[in-house]
Amino acid sequence: MPSIKKKSTKTIQGRPLVDLTECSERTMRRKINSALTMTSMTSPEILCAAKKKLFVSGKRNETALFNKLLLSPNSVPQMKMAIKDSCNKEPISYTADEALAFIVDNQLTKQQYMNIRLGAKKRNCDIYPSYEKIFSAKQKCYPDNVKISESGCIIPLQNLLDHTTKRIFQIPAINEVKIGKKLLEMFYKWGCDGSSGQAQYKQKFNDNPCTTDQTMFMFSLVPLELRCCSDDSNDSSDVIWKNSMPSSTRFCRPIKYKFMKETIESTKEEVKEIEKQISKLNTTYVLFNDEYFEVKHTLIFSMVDGKVCNSLTGISSQKCFICGCKPTEMNDIEAVKYRPCITENYKYGLSTLHAWIRFFEYFIHLSYRLEIKTWQVKAVNKGLYSVRKQHIQNKFRSEMGLLVDIVLQGHGTTNDGNTARKFFKNAELSSSCTGIDINLIKRCGTILSVIASGYTINIKAFEEYCFLTAKLFVSLYPWYYMPASVHKILLHGAHIIQYAPLPIGNLSEEAQESRNKDYKMYREHHTRKNSRLNTNEDLIHILLISSDPYISCIDRNKQMHLKELSEDGKMLVIFPHNDNNYKEDELNSQLNDSFSDMNLSMA
Repeated sequence: MPSIKKKSTKTIQGRPLVDLTECSERTMRRKINSALTMTSMTSPEILCAAKKKLFVSGKRNETALFNKLLLSPNSVPQMKMAIKDSCNKEPISYTADEALAFIVDNQLTKQQYMNIRLGAKKRNCDIYPSYEKIFSAKQKCYPDNVKISESGCIIPLQNLLDHTTKRIFQIPAINEVKIGKKLLEMFYKWGCDGSSGQAQYKQKFNDNPCTTDQTMFMFSLVPLELRCCSDDSNDSSDVIWKNSMPSSTRFCRPIKYKFMKETIESTKEEVKEIEKQISKLNTTYVLFNDEYFEVKHTLIFSMVDGKVCNSLTGISSQKCFICGCKPTEMNDIEAVKYRPCITENYKYGLSTLHAWIRFFEYFIHLSYRLEIKTWQVKAVNKGLYSVRKQHIQNKFRSEMGLLVDIVLQGHGTTNDGNTARKFFKNAELSSSCTGIDINLIKRCGTILSVIASGYTINIKAFEEYCFLTAKLFVSLYPWYYMPASVHKILLHGAHIIQYAPLPIGNLSEEAQESRNKDYKMYREHHTRKNSRLNTNEDLIHILLISSDPYISCIDRNKQMHLKELSEDGKMLVIFPHNDNNYKEDELNSQLNDSFSDMNLSMA
């Protein structure tokens, strides 16, 4: 039998191997030196290998720090100092105003704030001030002479503007601006809107038993810009303070609200009363840096929708309140161009938020009729119309995730601003769902983006672009009459923009529309319900606090940025600090070429 070899039982002689980190300092240096002499790698290769080893081992923060040291060796002293300071840092307490901004940002109730404060104190981190200090900070947010009743609240316009102006001068950023003149001008936009679907409480109205709290009619204003009075209204060097979020609810201040329905009569009466107060406004004197400044107030009535405009002008919603055009006349583009206009109605602006929705509805209603090709849907075509409508709604839901033209009980339809913006952002997919010409959708999306951008618009370029788009509408779909809201922007938009004292995008009604949700939410969750007076008092107070300019500028993380425009859109605006944005000959050539291409495609 072959002999079986036995395994060797000889043990390895010498000291046991240990990890490098467990070695003494002397042994560690010896092992590293021997490894460096044995390898042929250079210093950059060794550093790269070390960085790779850190990354593979899952130490991401150490890898980032190591990489920063490699790229900027001069930053080592600063990093040492930062590490030293971080070890010695102590918690920084909130001021009363900062704590109030924290409460508003997170929509906290008093009890929720108290719980957060007590929880922090239990962990030896007393950074939140007492609620007594918060209460004192709240009192500074209220103007004088606020009139509260069971059926609503009213703040005299003079008191509201005086208080708003003084709070703006407390914003720290203004201290960095050198004010060269004593006479200043503050620009505001204001408007009104009705809101239905309010919560109905089991409380009686003692002053007027017939009043119902199901509907509310509210008036608001937004401060836009504080500037030195100058002959040149476009001189940006005279601007002292500018609202960076003109469409946000953070600066949307309540003038008044009443529990009443928005009707033609109530709209005319309430607007007339506000205009009467505007005509009697006095300048506001502000003490700033030991000097008195005189501030006059300019209010722009632009936060309105089409319903308010039609109520005030007395013109039907089917007709244009600028030129009086009927639906059957709106497709005659050449005749409309030379039609006399009511220039007084330019002051109502373009309603840029509702413009998105109206253009979007125009396209989907047009797409419903593409098979029957008639503006009016008669009984014989209703079946075909309904089938195509359902088909298009299903395509939008399956391909884009949009609910289109679905009625919401008590809330209108699902056609809102976000739906419309997504429609124009995805022009190719929208064209596939509707069958509408993609070039037309893109051009309308460009127009809507430009008027909502907040940039100064080049009037001549914008007018030519809109007129060309209107001609394309009529060329492609001559059987469908252009709606009044679309007609107003394409045919009169340039003149309305020229009339506006500020960029038309800053005069949007979006802040007023978004504020409707705040009225409902604050009234339900942040008010006492033991009496109607207490409910209205708490509601007007939280609306004033959440829109206070000084509180709204404290430690805000979110900032609104101007959105990127398409190449066509960039030709229609004037960017700041750029004197050569528009070359007339070049743009005319591009417009003519694009119209020629469209004629060829239609042929």
